[in-house]
Amino acid sequence: MSVATLPARVASGAAWTYASFAAGRVLVFGGLAILARLLSPEEYSLFAMAAVGIYLLEGSRDFGLTRGLIYFGGEHPSGSLLRTGFVLAVCLGGAISASLFGLAPTIAAFYGDPRVTDLMHVLSVYFVIACVGLVPDALLQRQLAFDRRFWPSLAAPAGRYAIAIALAARGYGAWSLVWGQLVGISLEVTCLCILARWKPGLGWSTAAARRLISFSSQVSVVEWVAAIALNLDYALVGHFLGGELLGLYALAFKLPDTTLGAAGFVGSRVLLPTFVSLDRQRLPTALVHTLRLLMMLLAPAGAGLFVLAPVVVPLVFGTQWSDAVPVVQLLALSSCLNGLLQAVGAGFVAAGQPRRIIAAQIVWVSFLVPALYITARISIVAVALAHVLSMLVFGGVKLAFARSTLGVGGLQLGRAAVPSLLATGTMVLVLVPTLRLAELLPPLAVAMIGIVVGGVTYAIAIWTLDRASMRQLLSLVRPEHFQSSPAVAADRSRRLAVTMIVQSYFPRVGGAETNLQALIGPLRARGVEVTVLTRRFPGMAPEDCVSGAPVFRLPVPGNQVRASLTFTATAVWLLMRRRWTVDVLHAHELRSPTMTAIVAKLVLRRPVVAHVLRGGLLGDVSVLEAQPLGRLRVWLFKQLVNTFLAISVETRRELLDAGIPEARITSLAYGVDVERFRPVPPPQHEWRRKELGLEGWRVVLVVARLEPEKGLDTLLAAWPRVTAAVPRALLVIAGDGSQREVLSRQAASLTDVRFVGLIRDPVPYLQAADCYTLPSLTEGLPISLLEAMAAAVPCVATAIGGTSEALGGLGELVPPGDEEQLAAAIVKVLRFDAADREAIGAATRRRVIDCYSLEANADSLYRLYDQLAHRRKPQQ
Repeated sequence: MSVATLPARVASGAAWTYASFAAGRVLVFGGLAILARLLSPEEYSLFAMAAVGIYLLEGSRDFGLTRGLIYFGGEHPSGSLLRTGFVLAVCLGGAISASLFGLAPTIAAFYGDPRVTDLMHVLSVYFVIACVGLVPDALLQRQLAFDRRFWPSLAAPAGRYAIAIALAARGYGAWSLVWGQLVGISLEVTCLCILARWKPGLGWSTAAARRLISFSSQVSVVEWVAAIALNLDYALVGHFLGGELLGLYALAFKLPDTTLGAAGFVGSRVLLPTFVSLDRQRLPTALVHTLRLLMMLLAPAGAGLFVLAPVVVPLVFGTQWSDAVPVVQLLALSSCLNGLLQAVGAGFVAAGQPRRIIAAQIVWVSFLVPALYITARISIVAVALAHVLSMLVFGGVKLAFARSTLGVGGLQLGRAAVPSLLATGTMVLVLVPTLRLAELLPPLAVAMIGIVVGGVTYAIAIWTLDRASMRQLLSLVRPEHFQSSPAVAADRSRRLAVTMIVQSYFPRVGGAETNLQALIGPLRARGVEVTVLTRRFPGMAPEDCVSGAPVFRLPVPGNQVRASLTFTATAVWLLMRRRWTVDVLHAHELRSPTMTAIVAKLVLRRPVVAHVLRGGLLGDVSVLEAQPLGRLRVWLFKQLVNTFLAISVETRRELLDAGIPEARITSLAYGVDVERFRPVPPPQHEWRRKELGLEGWRVVLVVARLEPEKGLDTLLAAWPRVTAAVPRALLVIAGDGSQREVLSRQAASLTDVRFVGLIRDPVPYLQAADCYTLPSLTEGLPISLLEAMAAAVPCVATAIGGTSEALGGLGELVPPGDEEQLAAAIVKVLRFDAADREAIGAATRRRVIDCYSLEANADSLYRLYDQLAHRRKPQQ
């Protein structure tokens, strides 16, 4: 996965978020520069003491409710969920405001300045106002409507600093900042409600409240701990070092926050809804690429601010703030680390593992709090250094969890960071002597020279070291990402709109589902907008967004006939409502999906592609012909389907035998992401086995639905022969299905068989396996086999369908249902020495790269869609 393959809405969201952040920070930066000249450090420190509650609680005022609404909301959240979230948010906001109001005298006594009490009493209203905007903010974020979120982001700082500057010029001192803060948040909330088209309303759903509280309570711990820990320094500096140094420290903190805080801002605004829209399997790759791009931005920005701080701080704020320079330099490093860790945290939350962040934060806070308490007695520079060291500790723990939770190891992250670090080092080596040569020039000229020289040097270096990533980064600022809305941007840039009709889809996992989900990103990168129509099973939402494509799950009540009729009628009605956004109908499987596509074609006059997924006795053609009116349906498909896709020689032959003209049959194999499914070196292979509890075993893996056609009963019957020849052999069966109990009973007497259930990410198991087997009775082209081949695992499979073509002479092929030959083939593979295993694995991986590439698969589909859509247009 890369930025180029992210959905158009994600690219639009990232572009608009960076735009809103940049514009907002320009306003903040300009406002601070003016206020620094209108207010004394003492007046600024007085406001900083009064605003300590806002600093501590700003990032966590909603107790995680916003993220809960994003996580559970889907594309069209229910009214009960929104109203319940609003009630919870307002109640929490009122409770926080009341608490701050009551604590004002205590906090004033802590700082030793009674003037703080009145300021805090007025500022406590902030949270009541802010919580009104939580629900509309969550709506805009979940829809990735960051073009509309742009304006509230501007309204807040514009109103805040306009009022603050006007009042400060009239001599209102710290009160100018207080009233500016309240006006700014009021403007932001008003804009959010208007642009989200949402009117606050009261309502209650106990079920919705339980879901929100259960999820949000975990996230809120993360946010509260982070907010309090990151702002505890304000309280300690003001208490131990005095108000004047607090003002100096607070302003120094603002400079890296307003320049380097973009990563944290994007992490909280874009990455969570983006990662949630991805499937769990693609999340690790997306996280690595996100961190690579963030590193390309943060490393040079942080290093540049560190080097230029002695020039920039006096130039922007005045010479009276020069003592803040070393604080700015250290906090620049801390801000860079924080931005990177925001992305990792978003990955944990999207994976449903916020507890990992809590555990990391416990370690972080255990280090940070005593460090701040000690350094706050020394100097503000020591406090800034404590932040840097604590971020290093936090990052180490978080990245360790990333390996176990997301499968993202330190080696991957190191490779992603190397180009940026080398380019940044080159920039610093050029920038430092350049500034020394220019030090006699006016400060503004020195700053401009430093920015230009540093920027040009870094751009040349990173273009030389990592040109592909640089192009991906530049793609975020293309003009098409700034269209008036994500929908308009997609409509203007796309060439084709394809509706996929499939029996089942994510979170259900099978070969067709996996291939379709993997294809969405590459197809969208080629200008194809994908919509998925599928059946709704218990526990699934009627509408969703998976891998960036809208998914509509339609009802299937009653028996098979009634379910099929209901699905077809509902699908056609939905397509009629969306007819101008449908260019091609693509049905996966010959039965109900193709029948639905045919009916839709008669109404909409759109071309139909029918994907034949399986061959043999249980294949699409054979099963369809054996059903009532099956031959009539075959004849109907023959007349009305524009193109049949055959995924193997066997399915192609069956289509020809059924009378389908050869000219309307296209061979198209499945594709695999060879970057994700790849082998690992022997040390990591052993580490994977230890991580999964497979250490000391010769592991035979099968990843399949537990259904009769997969032949797992034959495998279990053959297994005693395998263990008799290879005593330390262990069979690992990954998957779920209707035969789970039957197969478990069959394996009850076998101590060396392990059922691990449905797994979302098979990569760790493939990287730990010695042999992969697939004893199916019928197959089209098994994705799981291609994934094992791409991971360089020696394979044993039955000689059916596309399996024979894919594996060829590079693996062991046996007749379906033959226990003896299956056992002998597995034993043969398990007895391979290291050299044989490596040679066979390399050959199978090379075949997948050459013949079963996901990119080639997407290219072929795009050409087919384009041909069918353009063939239709002259007739309209």
